[in-house]
Amino acid sequence: MTVPIALVGTLAVMKWEHFTLDIMSLMALTISVGFVVDDAIVVLENIARHMEAGMDA
Repeated sequence: MTVPIALVGTLAVMKWEHFTLDIMSLMALTISVGFVVDDAIVVLENIARHMEAGMDA
């Protein structure tokens, strides 16, 4: 759910600012998706760690 929201938000801002999808924009988009996915993995790992420790979901 997070990745599509991040992509739509990024593309909406790019359209609003009249940016084109050149190489720099595509590289920035790739890096930003990587950050979002990395953060989502960290959140899932922490949830799993807390659940293994006996906490409720």
